[in-house]
Amino acid sequence: SDVYILGYESASATVNVYKIWKNGIVMTILTDGSSDEYARKLKVLGNNVFVVGATAGRSGAIFRSFPTVWKNGTRNIISENPSSYVEDVAINGNDIYVAGYEFNASVAIAKIWKNGVATSLTSGTTTSKSFSIAGLGNDIYVSGFEGQGSSNEIGKIWKNGTVLSSFVNPTFDISVNSIFLTTN
Repeated sequence: SDVYILGYESASATVNVYKIWKNGIVMTILTDGSSDEYARKLKVLGNNVFVVGATAGRSGAIFRSFPTVWKNGTRNIISENPSSYVEDVAINGNDIYVAGYEFNASVAIAKIWKNGVATSLTSGTTTSKSFSIAGLGNDIYVSGFEGQGSSNEIGKIWKNGTVLSSFVNPTFDISVNSIFLTTN
């Protein structure tokens, strides 16, 4: 019967303060507006509220983004790689999984982090990104895309790190942006 909302209020023209509202009342303030940070997705499991996003900012001319998971408002940076971006979080048993990508030179590589340990979903020779993650039983499913050199992007669903399905169109790019699992 509870409704949780993740969003932001503008602190300035360029910086936002991200918050969690529960039943219309501010429950948690995740960022303070002192730097450019973001919160992307929220998941609730029992009494625990998980949010995935980034602690971010600039170091000189370089944009730095540090993948972050907040659990009940407590920040945990899961990677010190300044070229990492996270999109979704899933909780499976006692494990926290995060979907996203890291840049290696100019190529994005689809990744998942399990309890802060990164695993690549692709070889990294072409751009790939993971956008959504969900667990069912002992299995972890991830959705996103993988580029094919000069041809179009192919939508992908990975199960436990292996490609389960590919979605191809010879004319258009395809990306699988969200995944939801059910036993029904």
